[in-house]
Amino acid sequence: VNCSMIVLFFKAEDGIRDLVRSRGLGDVYKRQGVVTITASTYQEKTLTKQWIILVSNIEGDSEIVNNEIENKTYEVVGEIDLTTINNTITTIVNNVMPSIVGVSNYQYRNSAPGFPSILQLESVGTGFIINREKINDTEYRYYVLTNYHVVQDRIELRIFFGDHEDEIRAEYPVQANAKADLAVITFVSSKELNPLTFAATDSTNAGDFVIAIGNPTGYDFFRSVTFGMISCPERNLAGETSLFVQHDAAINPGNSGGPLFDLDGHVIGVNTIKIIDTDVENIGFAIALKTINEFISGLANYPKN
Repeated sequence: VNCSMIVLFFKAEDGIRDLVRSRGLGDVYKRQGVVTITASTYQEKTLTKQWIILVSNIEGDSEIVNNEIENKTYEVVGEIDLTTINNTITTIVNNVMPSIVGVSNYQYRNSAPGFPSILQLESVGTGFIINREKINDTEYRYYVLTNYHVVQDRIELRIFFGDHEDEIRAEYPVQANAKADLAVITFVSSKELNPLTFAATDSTNAGDFVIAIGNPTGYDFFRSVTFGMISCPERNLAGETSLFVQHDAAINPGNSGGPLFDLDGHVIGVNTIKIIDTDVENIGFAIALKTINEFISGLANYPKN
């Protein structure tokens, strides 16, 4: 049946009261079917919510058939305030931002025929701190998780904090798994940086909001923040051994190796792939926690804390 009902609700001293009015129901009194109830408020920044209910006929007068709404009571619990969501996002971003770094991949390139090769910046990606250990009174060894393809074919890796003059050379060896497209690199610094926290393995669901942070197209857009939603928390892709989180937060080359966060500020994935096609927008994939945990647990040189 093609009809709808609108429920307007507002907060009063004695709680939430419902006002129900019907629209365009005159031509469907003798029918049964599905009705959509839309609930909204006059208050700004409060979202609209919908329910779908079943309407069935009751025996009665031959000319007038009453409609009965199954599950008549619908309780509206609380509200969703966009200001609260915004504050949550900004708090998370401010807290995690210092622990997200650039990963600079330097390789030798010929400058000109007859001249020696020069070490040049070949590509950049993103990484984030997942652990640290104190090595003396002033310095820590930091462990950075990123994608294998970010560090592939490197001659030298450097950690970028926003200024090339402040880059720190990464240590060797690099621990990596090419099939899983994951790598852990280390560097030593006196900077005070906090490792990011991973979420529980099964904590994500389709429809959850997510935040992606990385360096799309390079360091001109260092630590860019995008926002989206999970489409599938565990997606298998043809030819890949890793498990992926599919989401629509915008990612681009340079985001590779960057973290994907839930709204608790916990890491739920490592951004790595996007579908590039003229008919496709914002279908991105992050390596899921199950694959990440398997990789980290197999590292030979990693603090077990």
